[in-house]
Parts: sequence; C-alpha cells; structure tokens
Amino acid sequence: TVSATGALSAQDNVDISSKITGRIVEVLVKENQHVNAGDVLVRLDATSLNATLAQMQAKLHNAQANYERNLNLLNRGAISQSTFDSVEADYLVAKSNYEKAASDVNDTVITTPISGYIIGKPTPVGQTISSGISTPQVIMSVATLDNMEIEALVDESDIGQVKDKLLPTMTARTEIIINEANDVTIVPLNCIYSEGNRRYVKVYNEKTKETRDVDVKLGLTSDSEVAVTATGLSIGDKLLVKKAVSKQSSNRMGPPPMH
Repeated sequence: TVSATGALSAQDNVDISSKITGRIVEVLVKENQHVNAGDVLVRLDATSLNATLAQMQAKLHNAQANYERNLNLLNRGAISQSTFDSVEADYLVAKSNYEKAASDVNDTVITTPISGYIIGKPTPVGQTISSGISTPQVIMSVATLDNMEIEALVDESDIGQVKDKLLPTMTARTEIIINEANDVTIVPLNCIYSEGNRRYVKVYNEKTKETRDVDVKLGLTSDSEVAVTATGLSIGDKLLVKKAVSKQSSNRMGPPPMH
C-alpha cells in the first residue's frame, strides 16, 4: 500500500444561494441534518415584496380591464389600431411586472434541489443575502454522501504504481492498494535480519528460552511491515526485534527485545 493524506469531499455537492437579495428570517435546518429534495431550507423577509406584488396585481387588473374594453371598441371600429396597440403594450408590461413580483415572492422560500446532508453551519437568521450571477453568496451546502472522493498527495516515486484514479472538507488519510498478496505471513520490518543475501527472523521459545533462525522470503512491503513466506514460521510465534544501534551505544551488547 501507499499512504497519502488528502481532502475528502462529496461528488454530489450543491451550494445553496438566493435568486434575490433579502434578509433571512427563518432557517429550518442545521449542520449535518438530512434533507430531501424539495425541503424548505431558508425563508427570506417577504414583507416589501408582498406589498409590491399587491401593487402589481392591482395595476394588472386595471390594465386587463382597459385592454378588454379597447379590444371591444376595436372590433366595433370605434378606435384605431394604433390606439389599441398602445393599450395592449401597457397590458403586457403590467402582466410582466406582476409575474416578476410573484416570482420574487416565491424566491423568498429557498428549497434544496437534491437529497443529502447539510454541510457546515448555515448562514444564520438576520443576515442579508445578496444575489449574484457570477459569484452568488452561498447560504449553505447540501451534499450526497453516498459517493465520496478524495484528493490525495502521493509521492512521485509511488504515483506510477497507482492504477486506480483518485478524484477530489474533511481531512482524511487514505491507503491506496497497489498490489495484494494472499496466504502470506506479515511481520514487522524490524524483525528481519540480514546476512548477505540471506533474510531471516529469530523465533524465541519462551519455555526453553532459546532462539532459532528461520529463513524467509520477502514479499510486499509497507512502511512498517513486510509479507514473508517461510517454512517453520507460524502465526503467534514470538520474534526478536533488531536492536537499534547508534554511535553512542554501538559498543554495548545485550539481548534484543521480543515482539
């Protein structure tokens, strides 16, 4: 395996923002809460927008009545086409303004487009949220945790061995499987002794207080362990650990510790 440290994130992640500028008056979710698609997350203050909607509705009502009256006059030949066209334009503008006002009111209720979990703390009540096309203000994020991905920093010397692609905020440690071995025994690296090309371990017998050397064939190696194949080595055997030798202690002799 190759050890690497990276950032863990969800593949399906949505930043929730507002289509309009407004002040948050209600937050209905909290961090790590599960939500379903369509659930209401936040409500913005709609007081002024509701007032504008009422005004636009009244104007639309008057414009529609004037439109219908002038249409009747046009059919009777009582007014010119140009006069009717002007009335019709006023009606279409009033209708468009009403639909815009109604849309703004609807946009004060912010819902989630996907099912998932609330990531991080939502923007609190009282905050004014600004809308924007290029860089909208993020109110909160919703992520589906079924499919996670990680961006990991892998040492240049190991990256060539990685066959599976890693993709991209929690910090995580990952182990990338670059090879596998079955029916082998795993021993600590510091239990492997060397003499020329020979590799062996020292097996300690607690009853007789004796040790015996067992030749091993090394296999896959990690930072601290190695897979070995050997005859005469069983799971549970106690192995002697090589004693670390420094310049200050190189002349000292003593029995090595056991593992």
